[in-house]
Amino acid sequence: MFERILDIPIIFSKGRASGE
Repeated sequence: MFERILDIPIIFSKGRASGE
């Protein structure tokens, strides 16, 4: 479960960086 919680913000951060 922890891995999923940490994976969610990581993907979101990457998506935002890529979008910018």
